[in-house]
Parts: sequence; structure tokens; C-alpha cells
Amino acid sequence: MKPLHIEGPFISPRDGYRGAHPLDAVRPAELDAMQRLLEAGQGLVRYVTLAPEHDANFAVTKYLAAQGIAIAAGHSDASYDQLIGAVDAGLTLYTHLGNGCPGQMARHDNIVQRVLSLREKLWITFIADGAHIPFFALANYLDLVGDRAIIVTDAIAPAGLGPGRYSLGRWDLQIGDDLVARSPDGSHLVGSALSMPGVIERLTRELNLSSQRIEQLIAVNPRRALGMM
Repeated sequence: MKPLHIEGPFISPRDGYRGAHPLDAVRPAELDAMQRLLEAGQGLVRYVTLAPEHDANFAVTKYLAAQGIAIAAGHSDASYDQLIGAVDAGLTLYTHLGNGCPGQMARHDNIVQRVLSLREKLWITFIADGAHIPFFALANYLDLVGDRAIIVTDAIAPAGLGPGRYSLGRWDLQIGDDLVARSPDGSHLVGSALSMPGVIERLTRELNLSSQRIEQLIAVNPRRALGMM
């Protein structure tokens, strides 16, 4: 059985930071709710993403760390001090940096810059489909983060099925000829329609990454981040 990643509901309720998560499903981090989610995961949960600014006293972060579960910040506008506090409590990753945030933010003091400043303390993941982050920007991120970078797909259930209209939970979404998953009005992305083989092809073609570097980004580093090697 593969390990599970829980992303939400303990994320920022603010527009932009919330991403495609429904507002009424978002809530502050609470121990009882977290414990119920872990029970539902039947021992398979290895990775939880939450917003540190909505985890009072970092109680859930500390609890998960004590269980040996990797904790990431994500869909978050945590301040620099809040991120430092979360790291001290056991935070070790950041989920899909450059996404789960508004398109317009403060020029310098923003979640992207805060996380990058902590790149020696955090494993930082990036979505590499070319839609969530342009490849020229992804190249900059990978150069800066170096050996602590991780590539993820953010793939949704219809990934690999090609263009069309699909349902995903509450979402009615459209995958266009460009293989990008968007809300029907085109206002925002709803996950990625590209699975890992497609990501590998684009990393090779767009960034000219070696097979060894790609293996590190998609397999070796994730296992290290989750304590699996």
C-alpha cells in the first residue's frame, strides 16, 4: 500500500491561499479532527499539509511529529516567525511552493520569499506541469533550492485521460487541449492533468535535466523527506 498525503482541511481560508479547496471545508487545525483523519487513514498517512498560522501553539504539528508523520506547510500565509516556530515544532516540508497563494502579493515579504529563506531547513516541493509554474521560473527555484527540492504532480483523478469535462468531488472541471485542468470559467487551476511520466518528459524537454537529477527530484528526495530511506 502506498503512503497517504492529507492536504487540508487545516489550511488558510483566505482567497488565493485556499486554492481550489471549498471554503466551507476549511477549518483551524485541531487535535481531535487530526486524530480522526489518521484513524481513517488506517496507518497509511505519512505526510500532512497544514497552514502553521492556523495551528494554535503548533499543537497538531507537534503531535504529528511525535507520531513520525512528516508535516508540511502549504496553502498558507504564515509569517516568517510562524514558519520558524513551526520548524522548531517539527515542520520539515513546504507543499507546492509558488501555488496555493494569490497571483498578487507583497513584493518582498511574501510566502514564497519566506519559505525560500528557510530552504536549508525545509524540503520544498514544486508542481512541474508547466501550468502551475512556468518552466523558466521552475528552473530558478530548482537552482536555488538544490538538493532539498522535490517535484510533485498534483495530479487529479482524470490525469492522463485527455481533454474533456470531468467531475472531481464538488468540482466540475475542464481539461483543455493544452492538458491543463481548470474550472469551467477558466478562472483558476483545479489540480494537474499531467501524471508523472508526462512530468518526466517535460522536465527532460523543457529544462534538459538528466535522468539522474530527475530521479533525485521525483524519487530519492521524497523518500528522504518522508524518512523512508
